[in-house]
Amino acid sequence: MWIITLSGVFYGMHFQIPQMLKNGGGVIVNMLSVLGKVGLADASGYVAAKHPEHI
Repeated sequence: MWIITLSGVFYGMHFQIPQMLKNGGGVIVNMLSVLGKVGLADASGYVAAKHPEHI
């Protein structure tokens, strides 16, 4: 699950940045889950997958 999560962030930026530079700039806003920061006992897999996005 964490590979899919991080790949989505990486490839989203990987393909968007060159287009933004070509167009003169822009802004990327990555929305993150709060569970990546605080954790939840019943969602340990989800928390583990989301935490690297906050680093």
